[in-house]
Amino acid sequence: MNKTQLTNVIKRYCDNKDFEGAKNYVHSFGPQIKNFDVDKELEKIDKLIKGPKKPESKPEIKEE
Repeated sequence: MNKTQLTNVIKRYCDNKDFEGAKNYVHSFGPQIKNFDVDKELEKIDKLIKGPKKPESKPEIKEE
């Protein structure tokens, strides 16, 4: 498996919301691939798990 193939597999797993499967592929094949940053890829997956940051809502000021 090369870097492009691994990246495509990880993307497909993430698109299907199977983040644990994606992490398993990173752990299994990532260290064997030259120039593949395992930690960076795991951080990307963790960010997808957490979802986008929601802006903090300001408390509404009610006028009387």
